[in-house]
Amino acid sequence: MSRTYNFILLFKNLMKAFLLGLAIFATAKLVFIFRFGNLSTFKSYSGDIPLMIFNSLRFDLQVLAYFLSPFLLLSFIALVSTSEKRIRFIHDFSAKIIPLFLSISLFILLVDQQFYSFFKLHFNPVVFDFFDEGPVLLLISMWHDHPVIRILLVSAGSYFLFRFLIKRIYAWTKLEIEKLNLLARILLSIILIGAYFLFARGSVGTFPLQNEDTIVSDSEFINACVPNPLFCLKEAYTESVKEFKIPAPEKVLDQFGYTRIEEAVADYRGIPVDSIKSNRINDLIFATSNGVQQKRYNVVLFIMESMSNHFIDFQGKECDLLGSFDKHFKEDIVFRNFQSYGNGTLISLENLLLNVPFQALFESKYRYISYDISIAKPFKDAGYRTHFVTGIELGWRHLNEVLGRQYFDNVYGKAHIIKNMPGAESNTTWGVFDHQVFDYLYKILSESGEPQFIVTLSSTNHTPYELPHDYYPYPIKGKVADCPLFSVSKERCLEVLTAFQYSNDALGKFMDKIKNSPLAENTIVIITGDHNIRSTICYNTQAMQKYKYSVPLYFYLPEDLKRELYIDTSRLGSHCDIMASVYPYILVNEKYINLGQDLFSPQIASDAYYSINEQQLLFGKSLTREEVEKKVNARKAILFYYYSSRIHENQKSERQSLKDSTLTY
Repeated sequence: MSRTYNFILLFKNLMKAFLLGLAIFATAKLVFIFRFGNLSTFKSYSGDIPLMIFNSLRFDLQVLAYFLSPFLLLSFIALVSTSEKRIRFIHDFSAKIIPLFLSISLFILLVDQQFYSFFKLHFNPVVFDFFDEGPVLLLISMWHDHPVIRILLVSAGSYFLFRFLIKRIYAWTKLEIEKLNLLARILLSIILIGAYFLFARGSVGTFPLQNEDTIVSDSEFINACVPNPLFCLKEAYTESVKEFKIPAPEKVLDQFGYTRIEEAVADYRGIPVDSIKSNRINDLIFATSNGVQQKRYNVVLFIMESMSNHFIDFQGKECDLLGSFDKHFKEDIVFRNFQSYGNGTLISLENLLLNVPFQALFESKYRYISYDISIAKPFKDAGYRTHFVTGIELGWRHLNEVLGRQYFDNVYGKAHIIKNMPGAESNTTWGVFDHQVFDYLYKILSESGEPQFIVTLSSTNHTPYELPHDYYPYPIKGKVADCPLFSVSKERCLEVLTAFQYSNDALGKFMDKIKNSPLAENTIVIITGDHNIRSTICYNTQAMQKYKYSVPLYFYLPEDLKRELYIDTSRLGSHCDIMASVYPYILVNEKYINLGQDLFSPQIASDAYYSINEQQLLFGKSLTREEVEKKVNARKAILFYYYSSRIHENQKSERQSLKDSTLTY
């Protein structure tokens, strides 16, 4: 018997086991749908069902490819072994162990459904908190709330069923392959292996199958039907390994050199500690807006991918990097002495939306908690409709799981926009093109009769820089790319500059629509970058450091509001200061987070402002580095203390609820 023959024989049996696994996953999915779904959901979102089924199949194939990979590796031995005894051992070993793997997978599927019945979520990092959250109480609760015995019996009984089926599949039979010549057998082996690894990758595109692909619909339940629970468990474990622990509030203060939270607040505000009358964190970090405007303004905040402040310095006739946005950039308020808080999209996004002082809250178990520090809460309290809109998949960094808990009424991503904007298209990597996302924002604003607060995250100005096929760039002369500052090839430089131009031009066309409509009188538009371009210019000299983390901050303000403000665009600032410069002037008697500088304040000297980036502090000439570092340390201590208090309060509440529910049995 040839080596290729042995491999194909084993691979054929493995593929039959693969199909059995798919049948198990499909059956479990149907049970999940009948247990937790309803017919009206599927009728309302019938157009999303084909993609739901397709992506669900991709996840099932990927999980099985990884789950059965040890047996594939054993099959490879057949390609190098001439021992029939060894081949028979591999054959018999696979026949005995695969049923065990399948019964374990069924057990995980059943447990995931019970997890979902309680949390309305698939496995996430919370599942690994078992030994941290009172295991005895959890065991008692699980015993009373879930059919533990039935799950164990079904899982154990399934082993014998799977053993019977796999035994039949792995019966030692001849494979009719003798008619194929050696080249055909090798080609067949390559095709089979290629198909297997395609299943494992789950995609032929730029990115492998990942969490983002679970989002196919506006319906949370339709999306919940997509992922495989074993994939969710793997993701949960990966997150739990990287999980950071938030220390208790008193330990936070000690880490930052304080004994009381009032001391940190005094240092940040530059006031005597004895003047602080409360030690409640919310009393200390929230202020009340004193706006007297009777008009309620729409507010739109654009967070633009890689919107480099430095690139704007190249704007000119031979290098038009702003396109339609150029006239608005000249007409309106632009702070150029401005930095992003973080140097990556996630950290800047977390800081802008939630003032998070540490990284990757969105990728931790703490993302399931609501925080009243959210950028959207003051607007929601004031009766606004609040939206987060992006052209990317909402599964990116778990946006779908985070933002709905942070006072955003609507969280819209790629699937929603394509469904609700005729003609909307996406590129093959990141999502819907920026200009179509902005068209959708305008649609929300123009069709609503109530005030809107919208945050949008753009994506097109990102590698690999896929632009709409019908976009015709403004002039960018090749000699611009010869500037010695650029550290990439001329072709690459022109590609980067054109993508930057496209996104700015899309902003300009959005602003054209706003200014030429009634929205001009009641809409505030704020635009900033998530971070500077990081791969095109080398910032390797001291003189270049001020540009390294620089992004612009643009304001369009209706004239009646603009007249009321003190405007000096020479002031330094950063992401931390944006909303502190908006809430006080347009909201009336609403609580808002007050841990930023008001860029429009007439009471503060312009040379007393500073700019916070995670890597660099910039400050005016009336300040010293020691003073600024003291303020920044105090601000960070206050925010860490807030998050520590909120998270530990939530954990305490969950433990008490668990204890109360257990005592009722």
